[in-house]
Amino acid sequence: MINELKAYMQEHKLSQRQVSAQLDVSPSVVNQYLKGNYPGDIKNLESSIRALLQRVEEKVLDRHTFPYVPTPKSRRALDVIRYAHLENDISLITGAAGLGKTQTLKEYVRQEKNVIFIETEPTYTAKVLLREICIRLNLSEKGSLHDMSQAIIERLKGTGRLIIIDEAEYLPYRALETLRRIHDKAGVGLVLAGLPRLLMNMRGRNSEHAQLYSRVGFHYSMGDRLEKEDIYALAEATLNTDEFNGLLFEKCGANARRLNKLLRGAIRTAEINDRPIDQNIITQFSEMLVH
Repeated sequence: MINELKAYMQEHKLSQRQVSAQLDVSPSVVNQYLKGNYPGDIKNLESSIRALLQRVEEKVLDRHTFPYVPTPKSRRALDVIRYAHLENDISLITGAAGLGKTQTLKEYVRQEKNVIFIETEPTYTAKVLLREICIRLNLSEKGSLHDMSQAIIERLKGTGRLIIIDEAEYLPYRALETLRRIHDKAGVGLVLAGLPRLLMNMRGRNSEHAQLYSRVGFHYSMGDRLEKEDIYALAEATLNTDEFNGLLFEKCGANARRLNKLLRGAIRTAEINDRPIDQNIITQFSEMLVH
């Protein structure tokens, strides 16, 4: 077990202090255990270590349980992304939460390595955004907004690269305008994806940002719910059967994120109880999901 814990720490680049926090013990306990001279209850400690490693393994399995599945909506979104890349244009992808926007964006990034992909947060400003792009391009993060912007433009000119910004609805107008300028001056493609309010941010409440929105070549709205064929494709790819398509469509509310949680929970419940997935498992787990 000592070697397993050491391997875990090395793989995830964790210190003894970080691991001790995960195990809810003092750093000295971890230190003594790794040296093989822990004087306490080794059986109890190793039980905690085993549980920790099991949780980590399950999380890794979870991340790979549901690979990207091409659905009608995601295929159309990929076409819009590809257009922006090939034509060095600006594309906009909007839609309600849980429709698979992020998964689709990441699938394009997986297919095409010549992409700068950034997932923004509510704290993003124009300066934070430029710093993130500089990091991706191995440029200095120091200097003014103008300095960073110019360095990015010079690095991207003639590269045919694509910038993809996920959750772009968080970006203030200045950040959006900065991206437009980089697109214009460097001649690279730009994809902005986010919730429907991104569209309002691009236009402005009183159309005061009309010039910014006018630069968009394509806008694809994924709407506020997945179509039946989208749900069916995701369900069949995961369960290798169409037996539960109707029930899953009913229980997930046409939401990809909810479907993902429902499938994950149903599979886990079936495994724990050593029984095949059936309608009862799906129904029971759906009732535990937060609506």
